[in-house]
Amino acid sequence: MLILCVYLMFLLVDVCKKDQWGDIFFVG
Repeated sequence: MLILCVYLMFLLVDVCKKDQWGDIFFVG
């Protein structure tokens, strides 16, 4: 399950880099 979470995080990172949502996603 952790692998899936990490994989999704990487995909979100691309979008997060352009938006501030990254902080929210990383926090929880």
